Amino acid sequence: MKHNHSHRNPVFPVCAALLACAALVLLLTGCANLALPDAAQAPAGEDRLTGVFVTPEHLELCDWDAWLQDNASRLGGGTLTAQGEEYERRLYAEQEEEADGRIRVTFPGVEGWLYLNTPAATQTDENGERYYASESSAYDCGLYAAGVNVLCNDTGDTFEYNAILYYVLESGQPEGASAAFYVNPVYRTADGQLYLTAGHGISTNQDGEGGSFSQSVSQTFTETVNGESSSETVKFTASFTGLYPAQQYRFVQLDAAGRLLCAAEYAPDALPETLELAAHADCLLVERSYTDAGGTSHTARACYDRSEGFVNGSLWPDGSRFNYTDDAGVHIQLMLPAGDGSFALHSVTLQQTQP
Repeated sequence: MKHNHSHRNPVFPVCAALLACAALVLLLTGCANLALPDAAQAPAGEDRLTGVFVTPEHLELCDWDAWLQDNASRLGGGTLTAQGEEYERRLYAEQEEEADGRIRVTFPGVEGWLYLNTPAATQTDENGERYYASESSAYDCGLYAAGVNVLCNDTGDTFEYNAILYYVLESGQPEGASAAFYVNPVYRTADGQLYLTAGHGISTNQDGEGGSFSQSVSQTFTETVNGESSSETVKFTASFTGLYPAQQYRFVQLDAAGRLLCAAEYAPDALPETLELAAHADCLLVERSYTDAGGTSHTARACYDRSEGFVNGSLWPDGSRFNYTDDAGVHIQLMLPAGDGSFALHSVTLQQTQP
């Protein structure tokens, strides 16, 4: 897969769908050189895991100067690797408040996809039941979040955060080519600073749409009060699946008897901002046409019914639904290449006319 990376400065918030996936994967332990600014030394320690930063290349954060100073006597040939947290470095984020109050977070010199989550807080409702308030947000840079799953038992709580990256499968690329991503943990210090450490990579062969793979990072804290121990585990899972970019979108409106009312075709770069539904439209079909690596043409379809408020439909092979409703109406979201190897969402707002 060819990555064309343009630097993206992510901001809060984007929320979309979780892909539950399983595939045979290969953990990558090799290092690829990447120029980075100086990063402070120190392991994560007691700082809290608060997200992941996904990169297409390994982040070289080993302090080789310190390692060479401590291991000069071992330089007798062969392959040497730096091992141990004492040689790992942190890369701190820059945080800047924007005019609308949102915080822009960047890691200088590094491009990728950032998923952060605010710490969960325990709340109690009017019935005395305990629940958790936690703002789970992916940044608008191609990585989409599904929120948090909370698992509670007598010994502790587990918070599972999930995000998904849809990456571009190129029609001219032979099947079997490898796609790889690195999931780097992001920590928050007690005074609110954010930093990442180098994570592990994961790879799979690109055998068309529908395949997926995932990588997780987690952290567990345990404390004992009055002789009783309790734990809190935080786990972030980044999932990846490939899609071929659309060559054409087609919107087809049908009445209750299945008769064609109207149809419109659009190139991906000419999609409308709004789509007017006919007064008697009972079903809206949205079709995505694409060509796979072998040159075979395909069409993926979603059907949005008036009886369900035009909010349900399955356009992608994995069944994810990219649509939402707000005061402006129903918004159907279509995925377009973002220019950095991932996809961005384009919203088409449905203007409904009552029959």
